[in-house]
Formats: sequence, C-alpha cells, structure tokens
Amino acid sequence: LPIDSLYLNKIEVFYKNADRLRSTAWPEMTLSPICVFRKNGPAFLYNHPTPPASFKKIKENLYMGTQEELQILGATQANINGVLTAINNYDLPHYSSPEEMFAELFHELHHTYQFNHISGKKPDNPVTLLLYPENYQNDALKIAEQKLLYSLCFCDNKKEFKELLTKINHIRLLRETIIGKTFIEYEKDVESLEGPAFYCQYRYYKEFASDSKALINNFIQKEFFGILNT
Repeated sequence: LPIDSLYLNKIEVFYKNADRLRSTAWPEMTLSPICVFRKNGPAFLYNHPTPPASFKKIKENLYMGTQEELQILGATQANINGVLTAINNYDLPHYSSPEEMFAELFHELHHTYQFNHISGKKPDNPVTLLLYPENYQNDALKIAEQKLLYSLCFCDNKKEFKELLTKINHIRLLRETIIGKTFIEYEKDVESLEGPAFYCQYRYYKEFASDSKALINNFIQKEFFGILNT
C-alpha cells in the first residue's frame, strides 16, 4: 500500500537521524535494531544482526517480512531472534505525520538502551498500578504537583527553579504519608524509566518535524506538556 512505501523509504533516514541525535539527547545511548510494521501487513526490519530466515533482504541492513509472523503490536520492544528490538506500528490513526511515529520509535530505542545497558531497569509492574490507592487528597496534591512540574519545564531562573523543586519534593513527602512508600517508589521507578524515553521522543520530534512552526508547537504542547495540565 502507499503507506507502506512511505515508511519503507524513510527508515534509513530515520536511523541516520537517530544515530546523529543519540549522543546529544542522551550521552552513551546506543541504538538497537528497529522494526516498523502495519497490522496484517508488512514488517520492515532494519540493522538486525540475525533477521528471521523468511525475511527478504531489500537492501543493505533492511529486510521485509510480515507482522503476522513476528506477532508484534504497538510501540514497544520485542525479542526478535534473540535481539531486543524497538518496534512501532505505523498505521495507527493518531499519527498525523511520519515524524510523530518515528519520534515514538526513538522513545522505544531509548527503552532498548535502558534494558540492555542500565542495571536495574525493567518494565513497570501493571499489578502495582491496579492496586494504586484511589484517594482524593493524594489526587489533589498530585494535580498541584503536576502544575508545579509544568512551571519547572519553562523556568530559566535558578532561584525559582530550586524553589519549585523544593515545593514538588515537599508534596511528594506529603503524598507518601497518604499512599505509602511502595506506591511513591513505584512512581519513581516509572518516572526513571519513562521520563528519559519521553524526553528523547520530544527531542527527536522537535529536531526533525517538517510541519509549520505553529503545528509543531501545537503538537509539542499537546503531546509532551498537556499531560501535566490534565
């Protein structure tokens, strides 16, 4: 389909962009293989040392197979022939441009780097999230914390920055007395895993998006900062 051709022709450029950006976005970050695909359609595997035997070589480092064979879905990481690989589904309806999809793929590349090279990093346990306490005091404090974090993102005054950080830490200590240490530690674990990857996604999109400046700024506010305002 036309959408397959569109993404097939952008894979090599994406990987070169990712390689150029990785050292400035996150020093020492390495790149794993990648796989982009369409559900019930093709899967394009790039820079994989041992692609599945059924995958056809299209050009140097680029192979084509099917999504069905790999049984992969979503934006995440997958073990393909023993190698942790960053993957993303490019025909999801919420992508309005290839750069949005590739920015999220760069996010997943950061996760493969975390799991391969940073000790103690592992996916968060969804069971903990299911047990997360519903408490109106904690929720109210968390909303206040998010607003402070939003201000922190745009603060360029050292004194103000420290004051905001102190307020955030104070709120977290207070929330710990309400929901307990286990759930605060869970939040910290998720932040340390997803925060850097989310930041890398932001950096890639901001660097390589080709839309007008107004559309880029609108997407950045909605995708990266809107989460702190909702």
